[in-house]
Amino acid sequence: MSKNKKPKRTIAIDFDGVLHQYDGYKGGLIRGPMPGAKEGVEALLKQGHKVVVFSTRDAFMINEWLAKYEFPDLEVTNVKKPFYVIVDDRAVRFDGVWSNGFVESIASFEPYWILARKQDEIDTLCKNIEPTLPAFEGRQ
Repeated sequence: MSKNKKPKRTIAIDFDGVLHQYDGYKGGLIRGPMPGAKEGVEALLKQGHKVVVFSTRDAFMINEWLAKYEFPDLEVTNVKKPFYVIVDDRAVRFDGVWSNGFVESIASFEPYWILARKQDEIDTLCKNIEPTLPAFEGRQ
């Protein structure tokens, strides 16, 4: 391999919350693609990487969804293979040290879509709270 070329890699991409919009299991409901997901997959493929959809969902259903939204033809699996990297909304990056902080990051982990839901609830509450102090009118 030449020094200028990077090795091509097998990249696993989770389905729920990474390829399609997801905010928790709701009876199997599958929404549309995450913004930029199709373009991101296409860019990885164009660079020569192999992209695999890694999910516990039914492969036939995922293939139908991929076709509906005109994604490239991708392998779909629920088997962990020798992937170079896994892209997942429910992952904690391991940096080689099992510290108390690392254990706590696992124990307190929440995916982005739960955090976003909580933030939406906070924003809604804040909008519904009437100010209890008089408005500051400035000093003259």
